[in-house]
Amino acid sequence: MDLVSVSLVENLVVGAGVDPVFHVVDPELVLIATHQGHHPIVGPHGVHPFKIWDVATGAERVTLRGNTGGVNACAISPDGQLIISASVDDTLRVWDVSTGAERVMLVGHRSWSQGGLISCAISQDGTLAISGSVDDTLTIWDLTRCDEQFSATGHASLWDCAVDGSGSLLVTSSTDGTVRVWDVGNEPVQLTLTGHHGSVDGCAVSRDGSTVVSASEDETLKVWDGATGAERFTLVGHSGRVNGCDISPGGTPLVSASDDCTLKVWDLATGRERLTLNVHREDVMDCAISPDGQLVVSASLDDTLCIRDLATGAKLMVLEDHIADVVGCAFSPGGMRVSSASCDANLNVWDVQTGGLMLRLEGHTNWVNGCAWSPDGSLIASVSNEHAARVWDARRGALLAALRVRGELNACTWSPSGCTASTSCAWRGEASAGAARRARPPLCRAHWRCLSPWPASSTPG
Repeated sequence: MDLVSVSLVENLVVGAGVDPVFHVVDPELVLIATHQGHHPIVGPHGVHPFKIWDVATGAERVTLRGNTGGVNACAISPDGQLIISASVDDTLRVWDVSTGAERVMLVGHRSWSQGGLISCAISQDGTLAISGSVDDTLTIWDLTRCDEQFSATGHASLWDCAVDGSGSLLVTSSTDGTVRVWDVGNEPVQLTLTGHHGSVDGCAVSRDGSTVVSASEDETLKVWDGATGAERFTLVGHSGRVNGCDISPGGTPLVSASDDCTLKVWDLATGRERLTLNVHREDVMDCAISPDGQLVVSASLDDTLCIRDLATGAKLMVLEDHIADVVGCAFSPGGMRVSSASCDANLNVWDVQTGGLMLRLEGHTNWVNGCAWSPDGSLIASVSNEHAARVWDARRGALLAALRVRGELNACTWSPSGCTASTSCAWRGEASAGAARRARPPLCRAHWRCLSPWPASSTPG
């Protein structure tokens, strides 16, 4: 069936499709009516209509006309007053449900007749609309002002992301060898940082946004001025691909994780290496510094995590439970818990003081590539190869929400406002996680989506 989108609120259903038959289903997914007349044929003025139906009676309410290309997706606002449509003509249109009149046409995507917009959604309060396009961008629109709020595009393929302490700067790294700094509130692309000779697999930004760090397959890290984009240092010392990095909350120590099975601790002020930590038997895929700057945790393809003293490098504990590569790790805001993402499809939560396993969060059906804690420590976001991001209750381990996208997701981070920024990247499957991280075709886009409709806990951990 060529029906491509259905949206339902109470007794109202909207359908968008490209075939001449429209099927109406009730909330129980039982077929109750079939309607002829939903034609993909261009109208007298090149218009592609779509229709509104009453679920209770099966009667057609109104036909919405205005799109000059097929309608790929549609959504109804929670109050049932507005409809948005995503079209091949590269427009997102807002319609009045009661009259069928077009209120506004939002233009910004540019797919150049290659398929246009393919998805759309409306926020729970009805103030924001989200559209996704084959131009590899996702755009958030302010429906109260009828203008674009944020859009992410430009990279050939995204791999990692980080956000500063204010939530106004988003940093992304890419397989195209660049790092981009995005101003979320104003003009999207603020800086494009170039200089690496290979994929940039990791990135970090200081809390005040003054310093950006990138980690690359060229076995180096680069330290950049967050305001001007000027390169301060190139850090040389690893003998393998550098997969991840993290800046201490204090802003001085920097830690990097590499395929050479080591962590390195660097002085951001001078660019000098402080320590080399031989922590794992196999590639180290990720690292994170505790909020108090005292500890560092690392995740490895040897299926373990290791917690060490950041100042001395002393090993404090090894965390063992995963049965496959561990590729992501993060400290809770209070520093008392650590989360780990693994190719065994599990997200684990650990007690930092005892090393004990507190929670094993099961629900993903494929590799879990990354994880991040909400600012208050009440939620954990995780991203996976199954085309989904999930949000979990950090205390009970309950799954609270799942967000589906087109590509496999590689990384996520929380802004102080409780929205996650995540990168998605699709690659062709390989024999192992390590191999998959090294074979990434250019199909990616950035997302800035609100995943936290729940009240925040007042007790971080």
